Amino acid sequence: MNITYYSSNPVPVEYSEEEMKKVISDYLRSVKEEFSFHALSDYIVDRAIKEGKVANAANTQYSSNKMTPSSSIIVSKILWNYIWNQKVFIAFGENPYTANYKDDTRFVVVK
Repeated sequence: MNITYYSSNPVPVEYSEEEMKKVISDYLRSVKEEFSFHALSDYIVDRAIKEGKVANAANTQYSSNKMTPSSSIIVSKILWNYIWNQKVFIAFGENPYTANYKDDTRFVVVK
C-alpha cells in the first residue's frame, strides 16, 4: 500500500551543481525575452520531480514549488556566472505584462 505524505516544506531538489547548470542552460535556451527567478525555480522543481531528482518524490506531495535554500544558492551562483559572462543581466523595476511575485528578480537573456 502506497502512502502519500503532504508537505508544505521547500522541495528538496537533488541535482548536483553540474546537473543544475544543464537544467538552467536548457531553460535559458527556451526563454524568449525575460524570466524571473520564480519562473526558473518552478521549472527546476517540475523537471526535478519528473526526473526523479527530488527526495521522496514518489510518495510526497509538495504544496509549494519553492526549492530549499541550499538549492536556491546553487541556482544563484550559476546565474551569477551567466551575469559575469554577460549572457544574462538583471532587469530592474517591474514588468506589468508578466506575472509578478513579491521579492522576485527579473532577468533578461542576452541574445
